[in-house]
Order: sequence, then C-alpha cells, then structure tokens
Amino acid sequence: MSAPVTAGTAASPPSPPPPRTLNVAAERARTPGSFTGHHFNSAGAALLANGTVEAVIDHLRAESLSGGYEAAKHAAPALEAVYARTAELLGARLEEVALVESATAGWQRAVSALRLRPGDRVLAARSSYVSSALHLLSVERDHGVQVELLPNAPDGAVDLEALEAALRAGPASLVTAAHVPTSSGLVEPAAAIGALAGAHGVPFLLDATQSLGQLPVDMGAIGCDLLIGTGRKFLRGPRGTGLLAVRRPLLDRLAPEAPDVRGARWTAERSWELVPDAKRFELWEAAHALRLGLGAALTDLGALGVDTVARHLAALATSLRERLSALPGVHVTDPPAAGGAIVTFVVDGLDASDVQRQLAYRRVHLIAVPAGHGRWDMDHRGLTKVVRASVHVYNDQDDLDALVEAVREIVCLQGRSTGDDAGRRERGVGAAGRGNAGAEAGDARRGNSGPEADALMPGPPLSTPRATPPGHGPQGPAANVDASVPTPSPVRAPSNGPTTTAPAAARATGLGTAPPTPSPVTPALTNSPDRVPGNGNAKPAPTPAAPPTPHHTHDAIVVGLGVHGSAALRHLAARGLDVLGLEQYGLGHDLGSSHGETRMIRRAYPHPDWDALVDTAYRAWTELEGASKAQLLDITGGLYAAPQDRPDPLRGPGCRQVDGEEAARIFPGLRLPTGFNAVHDPRAGIIDAQETLRAQLTLAERAGAHIHDHARVLGWEPDGDNVVVRTGKAVLRTRRLVLCTGPWTAAQVPSLAPHLTVTRIVNAYFAADPVGPLGSSGLGSFSVDLPQGLLYGFPATDGRGLKAGLDSGPPWDPQAARPEATDAELALLAEAVARVLPGAGPVAESLTCLYTMTADRRFIVGEVPGVPQVLVASACSGHGFKFGPAIGEALADLVCGIARPDLDFLSPARLFPGGTS
Repeated sequence: MSAPVTAGTAASPPSPPPPRTLNVAAERARTPGSFTGHHFNSAGAALLANGTVEAVIDHLRAESLSGGYEAAKHAAPALEAVYARTAELLGARLEEVALVESATAGWQRAVSALRLRPGDRVLAARSSYVSSALHLLSVERDHGVQVELLPNAPDGAVDLEALEAALRAGPASLVTAAHVPTSSGLVEPAAAIGALAGAHGVPFLLDATQSLGQLPVDMGAIGCDLLIGTGRKFLRGPRGTGLLAVRRPLLDRLAPEAPDVRGARWTAERSWELVPDAKRFELWEAAHALRLGLGAALTDLGALGVDTVARHLAALATSLRERLSALPGVHVTDPPAAGGAIVTFVVDGLDASDVQRQLAYRRVHLIAVPAGHGRWDMDHRGLTKVVRASVHVYNDQDDLDALVEAVREIVCLQGRSTGDDAGRRERGVGAAGRGNAGAEAGDARRGNSGPEADALMPGPPLSTPRATPPGHGPQGPAANVDASVPTPSPVRAPSNGPTTTAPAAARATGLGTAPPTPSPVTPALTNSPDRVPGNGNAKPAPTPAAPPTPHHTHDAIVVGLGVHGSAALRHLAARGLDVLGLEQYGLGHDLGSSHGETRMIRRAYPHPDWDALVDTAYRAWTELEGASKAQLLDITGGLYAAPQDRPDPLRGPGCRQVDGEEAARIFPGLRLPTGFNAVHDPRAGIIDAQETLRAQLTLAERAGAHIHDHARVLGWEPDGDNVVVRTGKAVLRTRRLVLCTGPWTAAQVPSLAPHLTVTRIVNAYFAADPVGPLGSSGLGSFSVDLPQGLLYGFPATDGRGLKAGLDSGPPWDPQAARPEATDAELALLAEAVARVLPGAGPVAESLTCLYTMTADRRFIVGEVPGVPQVLVASACSGHGFKFGPAIGEALADLVCGIARPDLDFLSPARLFPGGTS
C-alpha cells in the first residue's frame, strides 16, 4: 500500500549529503615524508603512504621466501583487484584496462597500434608532454604522418573552434591532448575535446598523467577512447607503474606492434592470436610488488573519494596562486584556464633552478620545469623554465605559509644582491643566485684550512615547524618554539672565566646521574630582534614581564645548524634523545661559515695532536656517506706548499715532502715559486658542503629531531641541573644545551669574547677550462703560502671555474652588513693566483664568508667554563668543516656523559688562567 499523498503538494527531493572534508592530519600521519619538510612535488612523484610502502615490501619479502613465481601465484587475487580499482577510477570496463611500466610506455604502445600511415593527420594540443611530442615528431619524420598543432584560445586551453575547423578540414586519425600539462596548472576542456572528436569519428587519446588522482577522470563522460596515466604522481603509487585504457570498440581494432606472451597466444608455427582484452598491451615480465603498491594507493584514493581530494587540492592551489601573485618580483605563469593542484611561477632575475635549490635549503621541495619538457607550450608563451609547485592531501596552510615566506625571502635576498637591477624582469631565466662561501682553506703555516661551520638565509620566518609523526621519534610533548609564550627578559652576562669543572663522565642527560648544580653564572644576552645583519646600530632588547616556566624538558637543544650543529643534532636524535635544533636564520643561509659549494679535507697538519682527530674525521665521513647514500668526498690528492725554510712544515699520516719539480708532475696546473717545497697528501680532497648539510639535517629529522629555523636565541641561563633557553617566541627547557653558533659565539658566551676574532674572507672563481691543466686532471686541492697570504683552492670541476681564496681578512662584526669583495681585495687575490696558477683567467664571480679565530687557531669544543650542562663547538679558525661529522658525534658523546679525552687539546678551559690544553 502506497503512502498517502496530500492533494496540492509534491514530495521534496532529498537534500544532497554535505561535501566530505579531508582529514589532513590523518593523511600526514600515514605519510612519514610529510614530516621531513614541505613537499610540493606531487606532479613529479608524490610522497608514498605507509600502506603503499608496506604492500611493496611485503611482496618482495614473499618473493625472497617462496620465489617470484610462487609469490605471484599467491598474490594473483590481489593483482587482479588492481585492475578492478583502475577500471573503477577511470569509469572503464575491467577488460579495457592494462597495467604498464609508465605512461610513456602506454602512449607508445597505443599510438604504435594505430598503425599511422603517410598522410595521416594527428591533431595535437600544445599541452602535450615531451615524450608524447617526441614520439609524434619521430612518426612524422619516419612515416610521413602530419602532426598539426592546435592553437590555444585566449584562456590558454585548446581553441575548440580551431579544433572543430581542423576536424572538418579533412579526415584525421587521432586527436590528443594532455588533460593537465607538465608545465602549468592548465586544465584542458577534455570533455569538449572528446565530444568534437567523437562527433567526427576520430579517436581521442587523453594523457591523464597529471590529472589522475587530483581530478575526476571518467572516460565515458570525457569521451576519450584511449587514456594513459602514471602511478607515481597524484595517484601516490610507486615509480615504475603506469596504466593504459582502451575503450571498445577501438580496442578490438588495435593490435600491438610487438606482441608479448602476456598479450598473445602462439597457436601454430607461424600464427598467433591476441588476448581479447587490453592485456594485449602488457608484457609478461612485470614488477608485481610495484603493482600491488599501486593497488594500495588506489584503495586509499577510493576511500577518500576523488571529489573530496579534488576540492582540497583546488582550494590549496587557488590560495597559493593568489599569495604568490601578491609577492613583488614573482609572476605566476599559469594561464587563465588553470585549476587543480599545480601552480607555476618565476622570480625576477633568478633562474628557476636556482629558486628550486634555494627553496630546498629551506626544506621546501618542488621542481623546476625547463622548456625542453614542454616546447609546444612554453616556447609559445616565451618561457624558458618555470618553478612548479603541486599540492596533495598531506599539504595544508602551514605548507603554503612555508613556501610563500621562503619565496619572499629569496626575492628579498635577490633584491639585496642585485641592487638597482632588481626590477629587471627576465621571465623564466635570470642571473645566477647568490654566491657560495669559502673553500675550506687554511693556514698551512699553522695547519689550518677553510671556513668553519656554524649557523645555517635571513628574512621572515618560513613556517610553523612540524611535529614528529606518530611512531617516529621521541615520545612526549612536541617541541614548538612558536608556543604562545611572552618574550623573555634579558639574562645577565657570565663571569669572565671558569668557576667550576666536573668530570664529563659524571654528567648524564637525565637518563643517569644528574649533573652537579652549576655556579650562578647566567650567560648570555644575545641576538636582539632589533640587531640583524645589515643593521650596525643594535638596540637593546626590551624587558617584558617574566615568562611562565616551560613544562616540557628536552634532553638537548642544539643552537646553530651549520655543519657541526647539524651533525650533533643527527647523532643525538639517532641515540633516541628528545632533541631540538634551533637556527636563527633560514636553513642554508649565507651569513655564517657553513654555506657554499665546497670545502677541503686533508690529513696534513703541523702537529701530531691532530692525527687522531683526522683519522676519526675520515671514518665519520665514510659513515655519513653510507647513511645518506650520497657521495660527499671527492679524493683528488692535495699539495700544500711553503718556502723551504718554513719552521713548522706540514706532515701527517701518509703524507710526504716533494720538491717543486715533483709537485709539477703531480699537479701540472700548479707552478711553485723558486725555493718552495710542498707536502703531498694523497688522501686530500674536496667535500660537497651543500650536500653534507642537507644529508645531516635529513638524517636528523628521520631520527626524530625537531628543527625550528628563524628561531633566534635571545638568551640562556642555568636552572638547577637544566638550562632555560629563551627565543623570540618561547621559553624552552633542556637538560643539555649545545652551542654551535660560529661567528655569533661571543654573543652567546661573552666570557669567550676576548679570545675570539671574527674575520671576513674573500673567495673567487677564476675562468678556467675544466678539461685543461686547471681541471681535475691537472690539479687537486692546494694551498701555497705566499706574501699576499695563504692561497688555497680547488680545480675547475663544477662549471664555475677555478676556486681560490686567501685565508686572511679584516675583523668583522657578524651582525653588520657584509658587502661584496672590493676591487682591491680581488686584485690582491688575482695577483696571488697569477703567480702560481698561470692558466687562470679573470675573476668570474666572488663571494665572502666569516672565520671565527682563536689565537692558536685551534677549535673550542667542550663545556662552557663554569656551566657543565652547556657545550660549545666553535672558533674553527678556517679549517673546521672537515671535522664536522666527527665533532657532531663527539658532542653527542659529551651530552650523554661519555668522556672524550682526545678533544682535551680543544677544550675551552685552555683559554683561561689555570686552564689546561
């Protein structure tokens, strides 16, 4: 019996359910990579979720235990389910779907199966990807096919009227477009293209590589006959996975050019038949583990809902376009028809790759797309390269804040370095970015070489730091220097010498014996917000009300994330400690001593005190290369020359003295003055400084360390067995404080100020042929003690020329502006270079950095005198970078109460009356 209906009324349609919202926190929790930085490269290769990784590993483990065939048989139902999930995603039938190795593999098999003949017309959108375009151009050249580029409408998408006119002009064999190109956020009107192609009976091949996973894609609704896609982008599948879909009836007419046993049956000696479904385009040999990973990713996407994902990504990308467009000197290059998850832009005066690199130093990860990846699109728009950012489900407003503020900072730095030329607009191409600081050089007269390292680009804060993901890193409250805590009052300066000393072994981190209560020494008022580089007139910090006491106590806080600080942070986190790293500027800044491309490593030192630490350093570099899976050292050999009457010649394990004649045979590019000898160190070489910093910070975060940049430490003071640390935004408590603050060490520890001198050092690149005598075949790392100063440098290997510097310079306030090298400084350096490197050309570029020196040119590593729960590592006197990983491990030992008598000769106590060395 039907329900009664009241006369004159109609039943109201049910209200549609409200749109689902995306739980970003949950997506981040199952995406460990989201905690290692701010990731905007989903259009390249998105971060994998835990379930995807586990699916791959589980099958590989099954193969290792039972064999590949047996594991595949066991996984057959799960593998078949991947096809079903793919068909559901595409709105296709199960038999219309093939799994392939990549989108390009799918493209090539599909287009080849069309058997295009001379005179056949292919109508291609300018959005076509490079690999697709190259294949079409090859077919045009080799088979006489006519490839016609469709013009764009004013909104940047395919001109539909021009497409219809081209279809009416004569028979066409194929229409193809990329739903979303690699070079912008354009979304092509795929359904309109499909309708026109279908009306004229022309197959439509849609490249959905950049749209699958970020936009709804239904082959039936779009009207495409062929579709290709990849797993690694917005689908969040593993690399090495792709898909090809061919709808019927076209599927029944296509045969692959090179059938495989997977897609065909050999029925007689000279005959075979194709399988009836799209698997005819597959190969029998396949990575089953990767396909199962793709299946896991498709399951995740299905659970979230494509529409839900699309709304989230579109909202983030729209906001990002608006915010980037508002930045001076930044130009969003997306056309008006843009949408979805991709945003592209350029920065005035900077090559897009330089922008990418500078963002990577700030833990903001994206990609630069050159015109060679999209000539039909980018050449047409006058672009040579763009920066591409792409968002996904694990991105949120914090990530956008990080990207926008990092770009703002880069623009400010570019303006500072280019002066009046900052207003020039060079879309997609520009001058090189800021230079890199000094080669690790040294004073071979006193056994030193190159800038030490200690604080990692100035500017506004980049982002609110991330918390450690669940199950990764130490437990307990997440450190957050951005907590709402009033700015602390200044603390008093300490006394000018040591007051107490305690054995290192007696001081643990709170996991064992508590440290002795220190004397009431209260270092140090530092780094007022009103005192920044470029402002020589420092103002005293205000004195607000006392802040509340923090409740959470860290095991350790490391201040300054240059080579020593990042190494200490990594080793402390690896030992399971709750450790926080604070950097007063942005990661990778160029205001201290750790920036730049290269540093020197050598065994040659004038005193055997260094031998054990040198051995430890080489072992530490080997360990770091293994852990980071990166080559950080290039062993070139080294020559270190000085007058024959030098009173303290270099020596060292494996090193030997050579005369000028033999030195010329070892390094043909180097010509020693008459009366000079050299020490040959066959194990000397060049350190990749940038990659070292990146590797150490990455490993630290993976091990659970928290990192906060733009967190200037205003002061610290002992508090019982602990230390209270005050930043501009928070008050923090820690059991151990590690100061790796380089040129700012005197401000953090005033008692050390009389013993430290900060100097400004000039380095330059000189034009040189990398395949000539000044390249790696004729030169290695070197130094020569000349009247102009100690000249040091490296061969021309990186395309920038021969790098050289003098290891002396004027005293410098690290808070003052640091101008470029003067003509007189460069002339002095060029004079020294011309004397011993006759093949060098003129100066191509110059750069500066800071050394922090002690009178004996030995480092300061150990307890701050009188405050045993505070450690310092600084004053590396131009030769500390090579020891970075070893010093970091030593600091971790000291934090954990492990004695390091091998470092006694570097103890800060030696600088004070009654101290020992």
